[in-house]
Amino acid sequence: VLCLGESATFTATVSGGLDCENVTWHLRSGAQAYQQVAIGNTYAIPTNLAAGTYTVRAEYACGGEGCDNDTSNEVSFTVKPDPVANVDDVTICDGESGTLTVTTSVGDAPFTYIWSNGGGTNTSATYGPLSATTSYTVTVTDANGCVTEATGTINVTPLPVAEIAPLPGNECDGTEYDFVATDAGAGAVYTWNFGTGASPATATGIGPHTVVYTTPNAS
Repeated sequence: VLCLGESATFTATVSGGLDCENVTWHLRSGAQAYQQVAIGNTYAIPTNLAAGTYTVRAEYACGGEGCDNDTSNEVSFTVKPDPVANVDDVTICDGESGTLTVTTSVGDAPFTYIWSNGGGTNTSATYGPLSATTSYTVTVTDANGCVTEATGTINVTPLPVAEIAPLPGNECDGTEYDFVATDAGAGAVYTWNFGTGASPATATGIGPHTVVYTTPNAS
């Protein structure tokens, strides 16, 4: 069994015969006809063969009296495809940890995994806490020793900035105040808690929100 891009060498051992020619090598893919591919006592499998099953044989032709051609036994070998692996990107907030997971769709189990940056040997790897977007690579090897790599990115989103201007102070009981949040960008969710004595006590959305504060037992 070979992986894509690998090679192996066959050697023919010949003896006897008169006026013999060089050994010729013949290769076929699947059930196709044999094609002559090399001359000499050895044949190196080319590294550009596609994945599939192949059969090779050697022929030895002699021209002396009483001589004949001799064909070797057939030897089959398989070129396996490299594993196909995929890692989906994930998004986290600044300061959090992110987990990447690899999936395989081609190759023969069992698979082994080695993640970059000390991520371990499981199908998933957790990195962090992170403060910047970072990419990580996993090396996947299948049961045939065929290898591929896949890369995933942990995108780090900056934390939103919440800014509220302080109230002037020494305000009268029952005074209305308007609160507006700083725009944190598309998709931001705003949850307000206006504190003790506020009506309303909570709200959602960027605002403005009009709030009235009442001091308990005020007279």
